[in-house]
Amino acid sequence: MAEKALKIGFIGFGEVASVFSAAMRGRGAEVAAYDLEPAKAGPLLLPLEELMARCDWILSTVTTQAARQVAEICVPLLRRGQIYVDLNSTSPAIKIAIGDTIARSAAGFAEAAILGAVGAEGTAVRILTGGPEGRRAAEQLNRLGLNATFFSERTGRASLFKMLRSIF
Repeated sequence: MAEKALKIGFIGFGEVASVFSAAMRGRGAEVAAYDLEPAKAGPLLLPLEELMARCDWILSTVTTQAARQVAEICVPLLRRGQIYVDLNSTSPAIKIAIGDTIARSAAGFAEAAILGAVGAEGTAVRILTGGPEGRRAAEQLNRLGLNATFFSERTGRASLFKMLRSIF
């Protein structure tokens, strides 16, 4: 019996989601997306409610300014067994706030900090994960063709590392 394909949903379909989704599809995942600009997601586009109902993993790849608001909008749509991964380039404090927001749902949460330029490095770009589901997120992202490393069970630590690395 064939294993059921993992269903990945991207919220926001810019450069990160475009590059990562191609790798994930190449590894057998079913990928869909929601974006405020429907043309960006093309054939992957679904309404937000449908995306949330159908996907096992939700990956937030929106603008920094929208990350917290998007998490708030998603809370009532998340269900037990789903994992919400915040890949946005936000401060540790915002990652913690987003984690606290997602904790009001039945879904799990992981933060992810992208340590380079996806446009230049593609799927080889290093990703640090953290939070309650950080270890699981790193394992799953690696299976899907990305370059993820678990960093800390404490939300905000991966983002703090990214900030400090950028300074030095």
